[in-house]
Amino acid sequence: MKRAGEGRVARNGNEAAPPARVPWTLTGAVALVLAVKFLPSLFAAPFLRAGAGSSALLAGLFFGTAATLIVVVLILLRWVRDSALEFAAVGFRPPSWRAALRAWSVVVAGAAAYFSTAAATVVVLRSMGIGWKWQQIVWVVRDARGPGQMALAWGLAVVLAPVLEETAFRGVLYLPLRARLGVVPAALIVSFAFSAAHFYPYGAGMLFVLSLTFVALFERTGSLWLPIAAHGLYNGIVMVLVRHLPIAP
Repeated sequence: MKRAGEGRVARNGNEAAPPARVPWTLTGAVALVLAVKFLPSLFAAPFLRAGAGSSALLAGLFFGTAATLIVVVLILLRWVRDSALEFAAVGFRPPSWRAALRAWSVVVAGAAAYFSTAAATVVVLRSMGIGWKWQQIVWVVRDARGPGQMALAWGLAVVLAPVLEETAFRGVLYLPLRARLGVVPAALIVSFAFSAAHFYPYGAGMLFVLSLTFVALFERTGSLWLPIAAHGLYNGIVMVLVRHLPIAP
């Protein structure tokens, strides 16, 4: 007998809902998420050996993320094909207009929770005498110069990273956890994993809230494209801010 989360996709009787079953195991999901965390660095290594500085790092991150995304998609296609399913059946389907419109309340609530968490984080850090530090990728993006580097920076932040991370965390990992444990425990576990995977303690709470928001979008629409779009929009806003606001390391 197959356990919950393993085998064919099953709908919940609600088209605007994530699939109740997926054709991969929780063990396979964890393995793929770990690969998503470490493969980009492996694929980026040749670029880093070939040059130094932010330009080489940016190129390495872009092509490392792209290569990892290709690997993930190929594995997912294999899992889905072996179960005689369509790729759209595991969340890669456009949401209905009605579901997309209902998702705005999730976006507003998520934004409010995010800014509240950010403000609380700043207050706590200041009370401890700790200054805010940005992620390394922020400085790589800020220092991008010229059309080529800007194209890589925007492609990485707004397209590749959101597609890869949402596929891995909200798709591959969340769905079998949801089938086994239910929506709330699965959302909490995935959000903790998403936050921890960034190795960024200064923004851990904000990343946790972002993940919960993306899970809620997936639940509201049954489509991974809405979390991907929201993730890309968030990263795009951050890019604009770090390039045009006077921030210090």
